[in-house]
Amino acid sequence: MAEILILICRHGCPSWSRGVLISDRMPWFSTRLGLESALNYSSSCLRTCHLPRHIFPKSFSHPSATVIYTLWDPQDVVVSYYYFSRICNSYEDPMSFEEFLEDFLGGE
Repeated sequence: MAEILILICRHGCPSWSRGVLISDRMPWFSTRLGLESALNYSSSCLRTCHLPRHIFPKSFSHPSATVIYTLWDPQDVVVSYYYFSRICNSYEDPMSFEEFLEDFLGGE
């Protein structure tokens, strides 16, 4: 999904995609590193996050903003988030999937 949106934003030109990391082309503004990237690469028209729609920044509700909101199956979300948290330096490494699932269902 991210690569498709990046190509749409860049009018189908793949050259920018080849030279810039995806985390800089479509930064995750809900993480510290992603927010820094979003601020440094202001030319990017795309941002991404795992935030629920109701707590998006108010600027996302501006009439000129376009929000593409993708819903996932909850089972896919927890499995994807588990593996993402294992490789992401910004998150604490989960001990087991069972513990992670308990924390996830508890809102942690």
